[in-house]
Amino acid sequence: MVLPGWRLGLYYTAPRQGSCHGTSWPRGVKFQGSWLSRRCGRRTVRANAMSGTWRERAVRLGANLLLGLGLGACGLGIWLGSLGLVEGVTLLAGEGTRLRPESPEQIRQRLTIIGCLLAGAAVGWLLARLGESFRQARRPSCRCRLLALAGDQLLFLGGACIGLSCLIAGASFQADLPVPKVYYLIAVGAAVAAPALLSAGVALRRRVPPGDGHHV
Repeated sequence: MVLPGWRLGLYYTAPRQGSCHGTSWPRGVKFQGSWLSRRCGRRTVRANAMSGTWRERAVRLGANLLLGLGLGACGLGIWLGSLGLVEGVTLLAGEGTRLRPESPEQIRQRLTIIGCLLAGAAVGWLLARLGESFRQARRPSCRCRLLALAGDQLLFLGGACIGLSCLIAGASFQADLPVPKVYYLIAVGAAVAAPALLSAGVALRRRVPPGDGHHV
């Protein structure tokens, strides 16, 4: 027995087994594309689209928050660390107020604080790059993402080492008093480590496939 779709939807009131998703009709009744099946199909597609849309919005919101927090931490760490480093090298604060020469213990404490600030800047940069990778419409594989993030982090550290050595060298020309040797050692060590970090970062970035490297 074949019942037209519109008659089945309007007049057939026999008990059905299951819900509208995968309904089991009595044997002998052929279900030919009624408005009920089309309506259930549209509802299923709409529900799946809405769930996917909300999931994408949540991921995009989290990625934006991660990107903003990472950039803020990176910028704040670099700014405060640079101010502290220049102040320690030149012994000048604010509008040119001259500071007393620091003892080895005070220099060690200052360098510890500067190191923590620069480490926070590096972590902020990593979080910002991670958030940016999740904002992309096309998301690469986990391996490509890790390689790209590691390469970018090494490139950032290499650039930070170059900036650190240049900052110490430039600030030493403005110092009226002799600069402690530990700052020169830091500048030389940063200048030596910079090429190695940059080379390692470039090598890791080259291992990322060309199709995925632009999306990380």
